[in-house]
Amino acid sequence: PAGATGDTGPAGATGDTGPAGATGDTGPAGATGDTGPAGATGDTGPIGPTGATGDTGPIGPTGPTGDTGPAGPESQIRGIQAQLTDAGGTTIADGGIVVFDTVLNDQSTNINYSTATGEFTITATGNYYVTWWIATDGAEATPSVSFAVQLNGSGGIVGSSPIVSGQLNGSALISVGATPATVTLVNATGNNVFIGVTPVQANIIIIEVAP
Repeated sequence: PAGATGDTGPAGATGDTGPAGATGDTGPAGATGDTGPAGATGDTGPIGPTGATGDTGPIGPTGPTGDTGPAGPESQIRGIQAQLTDAGGTTIADGGIVVFDTVLNDQSTNINYSTATGEFTITATGNYYVTWWIATDGAEATPSVSFAVQLNGSGGIVGSSPIVSGQLNGSALISVGATPATVTLVNATGNNVFIGVTPVQANIIIIEVAP
């Protein structure tokens, strides 16, 4: 039979540490922990350089045609033309009216003419353009000739020439503020004027200027 176990002797001195063993296999990953709180927003970075311009897009479809606007005011040239054809070799006294004896064209709506008085009567306010000429053959005791377009028998827009024998021309733009008004071409020379012996001795056109 085994004898009784004796007392354990004192532990011997610790021996030197042996070399490290080989690293064991990595254990399986643990479960993902909870997401931590979001950090503070960082400063905005500098603006980057502007990118290149992109290609121009295609032209869009033409929009619908708008409504037609209202018609503008009707514009027509209207007026009257008259001539003097039966006064060659006669005289027009100072202040005398040139009495045109032939109406060539009358497209006016506001002008009436009297071959008895030489007066053009205007029946509507507005602006009127007058152009005229007369063939003269000298004048009594004067170095020049003058004729004037008069409104209502006074004043006048004068055309003059130092050539007393020839064709004197003139024009006037008159404004009629009250009707009826009269327009005449008168001798404003200061002396009698002789009319040339020509087939047509004078011509006048009055045009109604659109407002």
